[in-house]
Amino acid sequence: MESDDAFLDAFLNACAAGDLSNTQEAIASGRLTLEDLDEGLALATYDAHPDIVATLFDAGARVSTYATGFLTGEEEQVPGIIRQFLDHGLDPNASVSGGEPLLSLLRNPASARELLLRGADPNRCGPREIPPVVYAISST
Repeated sequence: MESDDAFLDAFLNACAAGDLSNTQEAIASGRLTLEDLDEGLALATYDAHPDIVATLFDAGARVSTYATGFLTGEEEQVPGIIRQFLDHGLDPNASVSGGEPLLSLLRNPASARELLLRGADPNRCGPREIPPVVYAISST
């Protein structure tokens, strides 16, 4: 049996790489903690793997401030991932690091639409006092 550190590293790498089979195998082993699932969720969210995100939510991963911060993604924001977070309790008016509304940091209009459809306030300002609607206008 591999060490706990090696096992966890392999699981997290599978989540980040979008490797559904190895992610499911690690979950089925029963060796992962809730915190491990939450870390995997953040990585799968950041790297835009909706199938991994769904699997982790099904296994008990939670919407957390930490994971929510990864919804802005590196390169791609997937509306389906935003929808899954909302379905699992994400507040559409959630703030991320620095207190900025998540809505103001989404560059993908379809992802922003998901938050708006669930009641996000397009005029809610963060510490910079710039409403998300202004970010949307200035990015076009």
